Order: sequence, then C-alpha cells, then structure tokens
Amino acid sequence: MKQLCLTATILLGLIVGTNTFSYKEAKNWGKQYPECNGKHQSPVIYTPIGQEGFPNISKILRLTDFQKLPKKLTMKNNGHTVEMKADWNGKPPSCTGGPLHGNYVFEKATFHWAPKKWAEEVDATAQEEDSFLYDIYMEMHLFFYRTDLKSFEKAQKQKGGLAVFKMAFQSRFLNPEHLFDNLEKKLHKVQSPNSTTEITPFRLLSHFDDLYTPFIFYEGSLDYPPCLESVTWFIYETGTAIKESLVKEFRKIKLANGDVSNVRPTQPLNKRQVKIVFTHNRIAMEMHVFFYRTDFKSFKKAETQKGGLAVFKMKFQTGFLKPTDWLDDLSKTLHKVKSPNSTAEIKPFPLLNDFDNAYTSFLFYEGSLDYPPCSESVTWFTVEVPVQIIDSVVKEFKKIKLAEGDVSNVRPMQPLNKRQIKYVANNNNIRRIKMNQLHLIATVLLGLILGANAFSYKDAENWGKNIPSVMDYINLQ
Repeated sequence: MKQLCLTATILLGLIVGTNTFSYKEAKNWGKQYPECNGKHQSPVIYTPIGQEGFPNISKILRLTDFQKLPKKLTMKNNGHTVEMKADWNGKPPSCTGGPLHGNYVFEKATFHWAPKKWAEEVDATAQEEDSFLYDIYMEMHLFFYRTDLKSFEKAQKQKGGLAVFKMAFQSRFLNPEHLFDNLEKKLHKVQSPNSTTEITPFRLLSHFDDLYTPFIFYEGSLDYPPCLESVTWFIYETGTAIKESLVKEFRKIKLANGDVSNVRPTQPLNKRQVKIVFTHNRIAMEMHVFFYRTDFKSFKKAETQKGGLAVFKMKFQTGFLKPTDWLDDLSKTLHKVKSPNSTAEIKPFPLLNDFDNAYTSFLFYEGSLDYPPCSESVTWFTVEVPVQIIDSVVKEFKKIKLAEGDVSNVRPMQPLNKRQIKYVANNNNIRRIKMNQLHLIATVLLGLILGANAFSYKDAENWGKNIPSVMDYINLQ
C-alpha cells in the first residue's frame, strides 16, 4: 500500500503539471525548498512610517502598452492558481525605470483567493482591532521578467530578475468593475487542475495604468515554492471593487492537494525598506472647488467655524489618449492672468460636471484650508479617479507668475493624526452629496492661488509663526 500511495502522489504531480506542494503546509515549505526560509520572503505586512507614510523615490516607473488588447488569452488551472497567458500583436507590455534595472516584459497573470477575506497593510494610527486599512477578497498578480535574461525560468533564479504587480480586489463597494466579466463566464471550464480554456481577450493590465495612486514596492520573493528571492513587488495600494459573484466563482475552483486557498501567510519584513514610486501618470495639477454652509451667510464667517466649508478636490493627469476638453477655453485665456491680481473673463463652461456624475466616488476627511490662515473648518472630498487633460493645459498654468517668487502652490503633506479617511459615493443608493444645496464661492483653484497675500509656499513649514489675514472672496450667487 505504501508503494501505491507513493505512486499515486507522483502521478498526481505529473497530472497537475506543477510542483507537489500544498498551501496548507506553507509553514513547512522550507524543509523541501530551503529558499522559503530566506530573509527576504513574500508577502509581507507593511506599515507606513509614522504619520508621513512611505518614503518615495524620484525616478519614475514607466509602464508601456498596459492598455494593449491581447490577440489571444488563455486561462489554465495549474493546480495552485488560475493562470492567464496572452499572445500579442507586436511587443508585449513592458515596464522599466523606478527601482528596476533593465527592461521587463509581461509573462503571465495569476489569481489568488481564500475562503475568507484577509489583509496586509496596517494603519499605524488605528486601534488594534481595526488596524488594517482594507480587506482583501482576491488578488491578481502580473509577472514580468527582465529581457536580458531571455526567459522567465532563467530570470526567476536571478536577483532582480522579476517584477510582479499586485492588485487587491474587494467586493463590498457599489459600482464594481466589469473588467473580468469575460473571465467569470469561463471559470467553470477550469474548475479542475490542469484544465485549460480560451477566453475573449480583454485589457487585463489596464487598471494598473489608469489610476493615479502610486505603487508601494519592496524587494521580495516568489510567494510559492521554490520561493526564489528574485522579485521586486509593486503593490497598488487602493483596492479595486469587483462583483461578489466573481469571488464566489473563484472559490469554487479545485486546487491540488485539497487546498481551498492559494494565499501564502505573511512573512517577516526583516528590516527591508518599503517605498513608493510614481508612474508617468503622476498628478500634474489639481482643482479645488469651495462651498460654504448657507446658515453662516458668507464664506468669511463659514471658514472660521468647524464644518463651515466643503472643498471638492479633483486631480488631473496627462498622457492619455482621450483627455477632457472642458479646460480648453480656460487655458486659452490664462495668458491674461499671468501676473498677480490680474483678472479676465472667460467663456462659461460646466466646471462642476465631473463632480456630479452619478458614478463619481469620493474619499473624505475633516481638515483645514491648505493655505494660511489654515483654519480647520473644511470637510475635504477628493474625487477617487482623476480627470485626464492634455500637456499644453499644464504648461500654460506653469507660466503663471505667483507672489513671492513661488513656482508651486502645493502645500506639503501634513500628519493624519488619527483622523479617519472614509468613502462616499455620489449615488442614490447611499448617502448622496447634494451639490445644489451648497453655495459655490468664486475661488476655483486649478492648482493655483492667484491672490497676493504675504505668504510663500516656499516657506510653508513656517506658516504657523505668522498667520496672515483671511483672503478676499467673491460670492458668485
């Protein structure tokens, strides 16, 4: 019987076509795969440093052809994950720059799930029972290998040979993404190990290149045997909403060795540095739209009262194929307000439209004006997804002359100090932000404050030493 059991085990490994390991025995992987006991293993639990978050590097991470549609897309249950490989017209998607040394090309995508949700990032300011920033229901990993190493197999054995992009998925948000609808329809065809099917191609890398949030990165390993320490991990920090039905379909997948999860337990960070890197989609500009509470009668009174103001912030990116055109008329008139205190009329345009879309969602928190006197009277609402603009608009704004010789009017980040950041959607199904019940005041900050008060953004760290008078505003009623 022992010989029969051994034969069956060998045959199972051959049938599945993978290494014979089990996620149930992840703690013992090091007995058969020594690298799994290394000091730079993955995944890890990472915690921002103090209140300032993770340090960032100045070199930009370049993502190429992440919006490309594959010519062919194949999905396989390899016994440990659902793996997707693609054929492309021309060159496959690639990445370079940031912390990477060389050019990396796409090899495959894998999916990871468990019977219950889990978490990896800790909020250092939160209470212990609520210390994780968000729950994870599923993950997608995109694998790239360094081109000079010729193949994935060779690259995984070399330090710095692989780059893996990780995105977490959540199923508790409204308006989930439909990116994986084609995949969900075919998942039943790969329920058993070693089963394969083709699916209708979709842009499986697009979400990594279409959002403004930077990547957290660190040096680690494959998160499955042989656990080779050859991976630079890039983690998209904000979870993406998916349909609950997709999570349920993945949980029906049968894995080798009776596994019901393919998520490795977190490993010690062991003094490794966790940092942030920006892509070419880094924020180019912002617009702030100010509202005051009507019972305070005026902006000046409202800004001195807690909860007196609501400020909606929209971020702008450049480098997209279909930028918005509603700033075009404004940019054509900017040359008339190049100097402080200059004024010009412009052709009216619907500057609030992108805030009042039924599918717009916001992150909000209680804060202050981001310029002196820095009154803590503001509820900030930040549009979750940025608006796309052309480079020429940003260039026109950069020609504006500000007071005190400033070339930027962006205040440095301030400590969160245990404040909560929450999520709200402009949707009838949950608490709706009624834009028409607030009074718009004239200060629309397109990343620029053109007033002439005696403060300088170069000296922002010292604003608290001398609080100037409140800026003048014009009521647009």
